[in-house]
Amino acid sequence: MCLRGFHTGTQKDDEEVGIPSLSASMANGSWLIPAGGETHAYGCECGWCAWTHELELRPHSRYQDCLMAMWFCESAAREYERRSPADDWAIDWGRDE
Repeated sequence: MCLRGFHTGTQKDDEEVGIPSLSASMANGSWLIPAGGETHAYGCECGWCAWTHELELRPHSRYQDCLMAMWFCESAAREYERRSPADDWAIDWGRDE
């Protein structure tokens, strides 16, 4: 597995590329999120509820772990989209040959 570090700094709060940009990408349909249609009890702490609470309460939510993970995924997808098809042959999978 190829792992790459991700530096979080001032870009985290940037409207164009930071966590705030997630709302625009969700609004334009870039994310497909299966919800299952279940109703959760008030105070539920499952992963789904933790994530939706972070979305609703940002930037004042107690935690931002789910949002950070979502932002990392969005950032990786943006980077992948900028690559040319020829770059696929140059992927460093971290293997010794």
